Amino acid sequence: MNTAGPPVRAYCNGWKPKRDQLRHEILTTDFLLGYPSADVVRGWDVDPHIRPDATMQLDGITYHIETDTGSESFRRIRKRQKVYAHVDDFVLYVTLSERRLQGLMQHSQQIQRIALFTTLERAISDPRGKIWQDCHGKAASI
Repeated sequence: MNTAGPPVRAYCNGWKPKRDQLRHEILTTDFLLGYPSADVVRGWDVDPHIRPDATMQLDGITYHIETDTGSESFRRIRKRQKVYAHVDDFVLYVTLSERRLQGLMQHSQQIQRIALFTTLERAISDPRGKIWQDCHGKAASI
């Protein structure tokens, strides 16, 4: 990951992410560690029709995780959201900054009934708190 110091190993339970996706996968793992009782599916085992970054079952509810590092345009994100048009499960967007979070909320009207948004910092600090926002800014917890 182009960091100083000794090499760092990342273990992915039987699958190997692409080198350019390693940071993204580590950030997704950082988020998922806040939900140790969840059943999580990642990599090639996620639903091939929607291909989320991860899917977790928590308290009987299915959540599709989208880790947003800010590298994709909002146009591409809106195009990607079309795969969720007929999904009834929640889509959780985890991003790295407040500014990006606001942009995601503004550009997610087509999935507003199922989308929730937070920053990775909030998720790590209080995973079960009211850290999530819907497209209208209303707070929620999972």
